Amino acid sequence: MLAFFAGAGSADPRLAEGVAKSLGLIVGMAARNCCVANASYASLPPVESLPPRSGRARHRWPAWSPAQSSSGKQVLFHGWLDNCAALAAELGIATYDPAAVYGAAVDRWGDEADNHAEGHYCAIVHDPAAGAARLSRAALRAPPLHYFHTSSSIGAASVPRCLEAMGLGRRLNQRKLIDALYFNPTEEAGFLEGSWRVGLGQVVHLTPGHRHTLRYYDPLTFKLGWRTGDPAELIAEVDRLLEEACRVAIAGARQPAQTLSGGLDSTNVAVRLLRVLPPTHRLKTLTFTPSPGYDQTPVPFQNLDERGVVEAFAAGHPRLDPHFTDNAGVQFDHKLDQLLLAMGTGQACTSVNFRYHGIFDLAAQQGCDRVLTCDMGEQTFSALGDWGYGEFLRRGKWMRLTEALRADTFGQRSMLRRLLSRALIPSLPYGLWKLWKALRGEDTAPQNLDIAGLTEASLTDHAVIERARKAGVSYERDQYGYRHESLTDSMARGDIESSDWLQAMEQIYEVRLRDVPAYRPLLEFCLSLPTEMFLREGQIRWLARELARGIMPEEQRLSRLVGTQYADWHALLTPRVAEMREALRVAREDPDLSFLDFEQLEHTLDTWPEQSTLDDEVYFPCAYTLPRALTMIRYVQFMTGRNAAR
Repeated sequence: MLAFFAGAGSADPRLAEGVAKSLGLIVGMAARNCCVANASYASLPPVESLPPRSGRARHRWPAWSPAQSSSGKQVLFHGWLDNCAALAAELGIATYDPAAVYGAAVDRWGDEADNHAEGHYCAIVHDPAAGAARLSRAALRAPPLHYFHTSSSIGAASVPRCLEAMGLGRRLNQRKLIDALYFNPTEEAGFLEGSWRVGLGQVVHLTPGHRHTLRYYDPLTFKLGWRTGDPAELIAEVDRLLEEACRVAIAGARQPAQTLSGGLDSTNVAVRLLRVLPPTHRLKTLTFTPSPGYDQTPVPFQNLDERGVVEAFAAGHPRLDPHFTDNAGVQFDHKLDQLLLAMGTGQACTSVNFRYHGIFDLAAQQGCDRVLTCDMGEQTFSALGDWGYGEFLRRGKWMRLTEALRADTFGQRSMLRRLLSRALIPSLPYGLWKLWKALRGEDTAPQNLDIAGLTEASLTDHAVIERARKAGVSYERDQYGYRHESLTDSMARGDIESSDWLQAMEQIYEVRLRDVPAYRPLLEFCLSLPTEMFLREGQIRWLARELARGIMPEEQRLSRLVGTQYADWHALLTPRVAEMREALRVAREDPDLSFLDFEQLEHTLDTWPEQSTLDDEVYFPCAYTLPRALTMIRYVQFMTGRNAAR
């Protein structure tokens, strides 16, 4: 983690020490810090490089200062630089210190430096002579970086609480809170008024009173599906790149573990990890299972408990060491106060990701220092390909379209209805699509509304729906007819601002996480593949299924079941109905929470089902809207201090 502040006059050592203490608050020790001229710098190493927790209170850092580039710039760097050695050789420098290598890259290539660097990082490069700072984050996944400026100062840090230590006021940005609930994290404004965040693939040039941003990497601008060639050769190249992604993801890890489900993404990654790990190394895997006493009856096309499938897969790979967590006692607000203190932000993902407490805790118990995930599988090698129905229709690829429609047995619909629903309707322009839905008496409201819990006034006053639609993150169609629309839906939100939550979890459990498929060469190659590599022989996810050929049971490889990780919502939340009702009652009086639709939220509690269901009209309000609203209430109360007054 890192922090930087530059103001008028000489740097204040007391401010530097305060920022350093704030930066290290969660891990129990102040960060390294120093002052040079009018600037203060602080840096906290990754959790696996910290001294043992029992000795941190007495630990004293040796003398430290930021790396300095040949042009005299001060360089702070946090994260991984996967191609550090290769980049150092290209730059002709004799060091593998990622901060020094990154600084040399910026000296040589300027704002193109990050297109030469590959990794998972954020960085601050301060030019004291110019009074300017260059902030950046890696292209696909990166630690968070927040910043602010005034007419006389600039500051940036891994956590917003450090900006407060630099003088930024604690005033919540209501529009940001509303966007978070509407699941639109695409705008750069921070949760505190006057703050911003550096986006993925973005560079920010910061001077007192001014900021200039540029996007050096944007997958949404890439040409899609242009590559041709023998499918077998294309599969082999994806296999090679996926193996390469595994190799860089485990670099430096002593005991990695991997999340494993019964689907195609994590299983494909697990086999490639076994290839790149030493032959004697066993790979621990971590899998969600429902909590004890869950009461959901089986649902067609959904796998509610993936333990059996994972065990069957692991049986074919003796070096896998499967572990399971049922998150007993863990709910949407587990360790929430600690998380809010660690994050200082109010992301919508906080209440949804509560299941990862079991994963991180299990990894820590097993002595693992890194958890590997496959979150970007569906954007890369495991893309669904369902945009292909519309593409085949428009391009007149009748044989491809016919085989795809014949294989679509969901709902046992006629071929004509499959053609309409899968190919024609998703390809209609938005206006015609809405007209078609209206003629059929179907709702065309964005699905974001189902989980937002916002008042009509807040939606109107902040143009919430319009801005989300413009950004491409308004869930309205249940299927896209164009590949670019599908890609926008999956990529425009970036990491859904989960980096703050992830950084907090890493510090709480002292285990790092890495998304294996979030590897630029893999993403770029997969985006270049034609649609036929993803929808072929009537199979969606054809590429992922071919990569899995011979490495898993055929029943699993060809299955269209979708894993459901929250099938136990009813058993978890029902005992807390009265408690949730009281939390809403208290929150009604808070003027900072006037954007919440308390009538809707209380109606959800008033009509609480006696039995569990995964039907959308009940499942989303109960399992998602309500916990997300309650988490936002806790965040606002935490930041304003009003909960303490009651």
